[in-house]
Amino acid sequence: MRGGRFLVVLAVLGGCRSDAGTNVALAPAVSNEAFTFAVIADPHIGEGHDVYGGQEDAITQRLRAAVADINLRTIQEPIAFVFIVGDLTDSAEAVEYAKAREILDGLAIPYYPLLGNHDVWTYDATREFPFPYGDELFEQTFADRLRGLTRPHSPAWNPEHEMWCFFQNFELRYRGIAFFGLDWVSRAHADIDYNSLNPKGAHPEADLHDFPGGTYRWLQERLEQIPAGTHRIVLLQHHAFRPPSLLPDWRYSFSGSEKTKLRELLNAEKDLGRIGGFLAGHFHRWNIVDAFDEWPGVTLWEIDACKDSGAVGLFRVDPDGSITRVVPE
Repeated sequence: MRGGRFLVVLAVLGGCRSDAGTNVALAPAVSNEAFTFAVIADPHIGEGHDVYGGQEDAITQRLRAAVADINLRTIQEPIAFVFIVGDLTDSAEAVEYAKAREILDGLAIPYYPLLGNHDVWTYDATREFPFPYGDELFEQTFADRLRGLTRPHSPAWNPEHEMWCFFQNFELRYRGIAFFGLDWVSRAHADIDYNSLNPKGAHPEADLHDFPGGTYRWLQERLEQIPAGTHRIVLLQHHAFRPPSLLPDWRYSFSGSEKTKLRELLNAEKDLGRIGGFLAGHFHRWNIVDAFDEWPGVTLWEIDACKDSGAVGLFRVDPDGSITRVVPE
């Protein structure tokens, strides 16, 4: 039972999660210089193996190529940091997390990972955990990489699934920009779909987790404490808002009511123009669209899957806070 381990987990990891409002990567609150950051999506370490043993394959080589590409570009034009927007693993196994960590540690600059739906429920071809344990493995693997960022204090009780969850949220403030890494990943089990009659792992939908300690409430609290002078708010998450045609949003992304509720939260910002946009993966494609029909001009950038092509997204932030994607020559 997930709940039965709470006191042990809290004793071991409680000191790793800080919500003191400090940031290890703080730069001057506002800068007259532009900067660049990188985004990797969907490495899916372990994909294609019935039981992954940590071996090298085409997928690990593509992630290594992405790391090498970023390191090379950092020499040519400094890149501040890298976000990995979920699905680091294919089935949330400890060996997959370890391999992802090993490869990402090759980056010459700080990196900040987020949780994806493939990172939540541990399984392979021979067995499946009885509950979504992957968020705890994520915490054990990457807590030190996120230490010093503003994060939730501790595991939170999820009343929807009656279990403790490690919601992987963080806030990074850098040169007048507030970056929020958000865990909207469902803890529900996958159900029967066109891919499988006996599915394993987590459901691909998003979930706001609107309860004490959940992602929605955490974001609400953090937005209320945004410092004056913040140029832009950038939201990073695994799920994009607009699935490919024929895929229902409520099954593979956010439902209509969830999107409305999120817009209402963000609309409480006194200056909606401070919403700099969203960056996401999940659908394994390059895509630049309005995040919502109701908010033309608020951009959603989708990043192609690293597992397929070694893709890296580069984004430039100008002194006024405006963000553009840098397309490599």
